[in-house]
Amino acid sequence: MRSKNSILPVAAILIAFSLGCSMLRGGGDSSAFNDPGGKFTVVFPGGPGGVETEKSEAKFALGGNTYAKSFDNRSDNYRSYEVQALDMGSSVTSKERREVLKVGLNGWDDEPGTVVKDATINGQQALDSVRSVEIGPAKMTFREVVFWSEKDKKMYILQIAATREENVSAKEANDFVESFKLHG
Repeated sequence: MRSKNSILPVAAILIAFSLGCSMLRGGGDSSAFNDPGGKFTVVFPGGPGGVETEKSEAKFALGGNTYAKSFDNRSDNYRSYEVQALDMGSSVTSKERREVLKVGLNGWDDEPGTVVKDATINGQQALDSVRSVEIGPAKMTFREVVFWSEKDKKMYILQIAATREENVSAKEANDFVESFKLHG
């Protein structure tokens, strides 16, 4: 006959294992990157570790920050993920929402081969664009998803850059985009 003492360690292991599995399935938000200002969360591939922060500059914005993470830097499978959080001030307040979102595309929406579509992600209207650029023998494909927070006067641009065109619409990229949530 087994004693209760031998069952307790087994029960503790099973509980710990099931909690760990629920976290892997997304049972918690520990994999989300939280904006230091508390305005958004996003899940970078591989979690929040290794996300680099730097100041952003854009000709149409007052300033902001870029949060970025890249993979396979020296291979033909290179891809990077970033969120630009840009302060817009009153520079776009007189424009319609779609026109404000187009500002974030910085003119790329008029380039041949660029595909732009309206999207709604987590209840937020956005513009989702894809374009490829060739520089010498190198080809990069970019997907940019632009969000606007009227309340905070901030523009959020999610960008996925990849050497393989299919990577900007792969599950990893879609999960990144679909995880983006504005707060407040």
